[in-house]
Amino acid sequence: MSDWFAPRRGGIEAQLLQLAERLGERGDEVDVITSTPEAVSGAHHRVRALRLLRLPKVDVAVSPRLVGALREALVTGYDVVHAHVSVVSPVGYIGAAVARSLDLPTLVTFHSILRYKRAALRAANAVVGLSRSRVRWTAVSELVATQVRHGLPDADVSVLPNGIDVRFWTVAADAPQPAHAGVRIVSATRLHAKKRPLQLIRAFARAASRVATPMHLVIAGELEVLGSHGMAAHAYPELLGLVASGRLDPTRLVTGTVGLDGTPAALAAMGSAPPAGVLLVKP
Repeated sequence: MSDWFAPRRGGIEAQLLQLAERLGERGDEVDVITSTPEAVSGAHHRVRALRLLRLPKVDVAVSPRLVGALREALVTGYDVVHAHVSVVSPVGYIGAAVARSLDLPTLVTFHSILRYKRAALRAANAVVGLSRSRVRWTAVSELVATQVRHGLPDADVSVLPNGIDVRFWTVAADAPQPAHAGVRIVSATRLHAKKRPLQLIRAFARAASRVATPMHLVIAGELEVLGSHGMAAHAYPELLGLVASGRLDPTRLVTGTVGLDGTPAALAAMGSAPPAGVLLVKP
C-alpha cells in the first residue's frame, strides 16, 4: 500500500514495482493499493487503484472519502498489510491505521529522511500512542530508523533495507568481457547530502583497500541548477533572447577549455588559484 507507484518515476515507485513482481513470481498473491492515477496491474501483481480527489501535479489524495475507500479495500481481508510511507503519504498512514482497526497484521516502512517531521511524529505519538500500537515499524536505513525512533521512542524500529534484484544484476556466462581490467562500480544518484555520496566514496575506498583487484568508481550524479547569483529565474528567457539575437556574446567570457580527463586537476586548482573568466569542459 503506497501513495506512489509506477509509472511514476522515483525510488519508492521502482522499489515497490520490483517487490510486487518478485513476490508474485514466487507464488504470493500481491495487491497494490495506491492513489497513483495511471497505475496498472502487472504480470504478477494486481493494482487496486483508489479513484479519489487528488491535489493537482503532486497527485496526493485529499478526498474525505479516503478512509472509507481504504476500509472498503482492506475489509476483504489480507494476511499482511505493508504500508510504504514517505514525508507526505495519506494513503500509507491512513491505510495503516485502518488496517489495525480491522485487526490485520500491519507493517509500516519509512522510505524518506524525516528531518523536522520527527517532531510531528512525536506529537502524534503523544496523542494517539503510535508506539504502543500493534504495528511493526521499519525504515530503509539506519539513518531513517534513528529518526523514527526519535519520533516513536517506545517503539521497536527495525531496518528493512530496500531489496536488490540479484537476477537483474547477474552477468550471463556468455556475456562479452569488459575491455578494462578489474572491477568498475557505477552509481547513479543525486548529489545531495541526504543521499550520502561521501559515505559511498568512503565505503568504496575501504573495499578497494582490502583486495588486490583494481577497482574503479564512477558516480553519475544529477546536479541541481539553482541559477546565477543576482538573477531571478523569470529573467532567464530575456537573457537567452539576448544571446539568440547576437546582442550578447557569452563566448567572450570563456578563457579556456579542458577535456574530461583534465577536469579533476582543473577543479582542484580552483581551490588555490581560481581562473579568470569561465573554464569550459568539453566532453
